[in-house]
Amino acid sequence: MCGHLALLVSCWAVPASVGAVEDSEAWTIRRGDFVVFDLSTNRGRLYHRGDPDPLTFAGASGQKRAVSYLGRRYYAATPIDDWMVQSTKIQPDRMTFGKSGLFLRLYRGGLSTAYGIHSYGNLGAMIGTYGSMGCLIVNDEILDILHRTYVHNGNTLRVKTVAGFDVLQEPVAWWDFMPPR
Repeated sequence: MCGHLALLVSCWAVPASVGAVEDSEAWTIRRGDFVVFDLSTNRGRLYHRGDPDPLTFAGASGQKRAVSYLGRRYYAATPIDDWMVQSTKIQPDRMTFGKSGLFLRLYRGGLSTAYGIHSYGNLGAMIGTYGSMGCLIVNDEILDILHRTYVHNGNTLRVKTVAGFDVLQEPVAWWDFMPPR
């Protein structure tokens, strides 16, 4: 954690390899794109509907323990579920929410939750860990792609959290048969 001013500058200088993305420059956003995030490996995949070749990225998810945060005490492991990003917010805390402060709010069953997708100020210490308070943490490049995908898809983005990509024999089929929310 970057607690001292002298360390703060180095915390913002994140190497390009942190949360590395495969072929992100070649990725084209399409209608119906969706995210599957594997909580067992802290890796995500952004899929085009009907195309089994995803954009793969590293991330982080919730701590597997009880935490106290924002006046609440809860078990912080990110739940396995079907989600929908339905709103965004710019948070002022750049350490917790990264340099842009962008927060993609996750909804479950049409209801807003405390969960979301965002970046983190000290990204190098977070990616690949179970270090968040329950949210999915991604690098700024992926957060930008996810936000642009959300906007392109009429301010919605489907997200599925799983315990192993192998549970999805056909991730593209998951989208096709998932009931609309």
